[in-house]
Amino acid sequence: MIQVVISTFNQEVKKISVSGHALSGNYGEDLICAGVSAIMFGALNSFEELTNEAVNLTVFDNEIVIEVINLNPEVELLIKSLMIQLKTIQNSYPENINISQEVLL
Repeated sequence: MIQVVISTFNQEVKKISVSGHALSGNYGEDLICAGVSAIMFGALNSFEELTNEAVNLTVFDNEIVIEVINLNPEVELLIKSLMIQLKTIQNSYPENINISQEVLL
């Protein structure tokens, strides 16, 4: 299952982590993974090009992490857009992608 963890502090998004595999098809042929990957890499490109280093972007072998340094209007809009897209996939395939929230103390 793909795990999306939204970490917040004072109701502001501080980090988004996406990891795992949808397990809806063979590796390289999984359409849900392909959809999530396309959304995430499009988001990474948008954050990199539009936010002037307001986020740290890290891509591991099986995890993508977006850490918010400066929550400005552009970053907030990109986060909302990203969440809408991921929730759309979760609504259609709840057995393959889970979105959870973590409150940081």
